[in-house]
Amino acid sequence: MTPTPSPRSFLAALPWAVLSFACTAACGGDDSTGDGTADVPADDGAGEALDDGAVDDAPAACDSCHGAGGNPNPPPALDGATESTARGVGAHAAHLAGSTWHLGLRCQHCHVVPATVDAAGHIDDARPADVTFSGLAVVGVEASWDGAACNVFCHGGAMRIAPRRSGPWTGDGGTTCTSCHDLPPGAPHPPAADCSRCHLDVAAADGTIARPVLHIDSVVAAPHGAHLVHLGGNGGSDLPCNTCHPDGRAYHGPLRDGGTLESTTVCDPCHAGGTVDAAAWRGYDPYAP
Repeated sequence: MTPTPSPRSFLAALPWAVLSFACTAACGGDDSTGDGTADVPADDGAGEALDDGAVDDAPAACDSCHGAGGNPNPPPALDGATESTARGVGAHAAHLAGSTWHLGLRCQHCHVVPATVDAAGHIDDARPADVTFSGLAVVGVEASWDGAACNVFCHGGAMRIAPRRSGPWTGDGGTTCTSCHDLPPGAPHPPAADCSRCHLDVAAADGTIARPVLHIDSVVAAPHGAHLVHLGGNGGSDLPCNTCHPDGRAYHGPLRDGGTLESTTVCDPCHAGGTVDAAAWRGYDPYAP
């Protein structure tokens, strides 16, 4: 007996012109709330959901074609694939679900989310889906995807201490801290693995990410200026924070004598005679060539 093909397999085998017509007649919805899922359009009472002059059945959500259970994101993919080794599935779930160390992304970070199911470039376009980066992905980098891996901010595209790029889209090896940067990162970063010493709002004392919303957010939440070279970076002395601050975990806090960089005396034991240049301190960049 010949098995009956699944609806997804059947749809995946159709020519795109036919699939476009079929989906336009059967599906509806837009993402007016911007949450990556289709919002069911209002019906005029006569079953006219798509405003195409024809009476339609009840509109279906995006997960009628890809995704499942109200989630429009693969798996499964259009062809029914569920394994991350399939290009249509890949790392969608890993990016969109979020984790203990990063927030979940939205569809629009990597794709143009169609306003309607029959919008130009949606089902009338040949597969694979177009990748169009926006938001965090394009911060400081000309984002690109070569069909296998991404060069985007999130994967170190513009990070000086995180030179690694993403693994293969269809990989299943998981992600750890060292997938992006050494732990600790290499010079001129201080050779200390106590992340919470400097990244106070991001890392916890045990090295875990305390606030995922601040991790990989395009802002390096760490002391600026010449702090790094005073904490052992770039060959400098590894001084404890209370050398200059009353609180060992001072974050942009006061100096021990209550002075400013221009007037403080806490630097005198190493910089005798008030030789500290406040402007040079603030503008110091250990990563400058």
